[in-house]
Amino acid sequence: MNQHSESEPSAEEGRRAESDLVADVMPERIDSDQEETEQVEEENQAEAAPCEGGAAEGDPNGDGSRKDTQSSAVDDDLKGSPKEIPAEHCRNCGEALVGSYCHRCGQKVVDHHQYSVKAFIGHAFHHITHFDLKAFKTLPPIIFRPGLVTRDYLNGRQTRYVGPIQLFIIVNLLFFLLKAGGLFHYSLDAYRSQPRMAALVEGTIARLGVTSDIYEARFDTALHFQQKSYILLLIPIFALLMKLLYARSKRYYVEHLIFSFHFFSFYLIFLLVLPIIFYLLDGIASLVGARVPGGDVAIFALLMPTSALYLTIALRRVYGQSYLAASLKGIVLAFSLLPLILLYQILLFYIVWYTL
Repeated sequence: MNQHSESEPSAEEGRRAESDLVADVMPERIDSDQEETEQVEEENQAEAAPCEGGAAEGDPNGDGSRKDTQSSAVDDDLKGSPKEIPAEHCRNCGEALVGSYCHRCGQKVVDHHQYSVKAFIGHAFHHITHFDLKAFKTLPPIIFRPGLVTRDYLNGRQTRYVGPIQLFIIVNLLFFLLKAGGLFHYSLDAYRSQPRMAALVEGTIARLGVTSDIYEARFDTALHFQQKSYILLLIPIFALLMKLLYARSKRYYVEHLIFSFHFFSFYLIFLLVLPIIFYLLDGIASLVGARVPGGDVAIFALLMPTSALYLTIALRRVYGQSYLAASLKGIVLAFSLLPLILLYQILLFYIVWYTL
């Protein structure tokens, strides 16, 4: 019994001693860990300093290697760093250069000589004349070789021509700048011949409290500026009709759209020179004491067969059909221009009337 009682105090004293030892050691370990952490942070800061110095000298990795020039350029752009991209890399995207143009973004190699006034003027002049020359090279085949430009464009030979949308915009602007009358030349007086439109006009004049002359001047001015924009709406409708006619060909709608842009470019050019044609015909008729009638009826009388013939040749060249099939579809498309122009005329009136 005495031995057992003496062993219990000794065990209890041992546990107390161990507890006191842990309490003494733990603060020392915590202090040691904190010192270790601070030492690691100081070492990281010391290692980061040379990396920043390397990046400032043109080394994005700070270790003498260039792993990714493009990502480095982006990072520097975000940081606002003025670091130069090497001359053998594209200044625009950072890609390694092979030749005078970047194969990734297409930008030409830039050097300091291009920032002179002489080089700047020469560069601008080249772009203007190059664009105009391409337009002049595109117009003759559009007029005299129906379908050739469309066929080349769809077959991938595109750089020699102005794009179909660009071409139409150029021709459209020329048409509305140079035309003096005829088709697509509307005024408020022409719309007043329609009872419903005349009633809308009179109601608007009464509501605004202006004279008829003032409203007519406003209407005709707005009509003049808007008519060249909304003619663009006819082209997608015309292309949709072509898609229906060529439903079995499995061609994309955009292919018909490109054909339509080219055809309407020719269409506006023909309308632009139509007064000259009438003048020449009238001169020939006057030799035998006759007169050539004018007006929209005469315009359509000459426009319809010309459009049908042009479309027949163009369709045969682009779609490779027989003369009979191309002729039938060309006639259908030519006569579809009548309701399309009527739709354009009505739509134009309501747009201008609503916006005034």
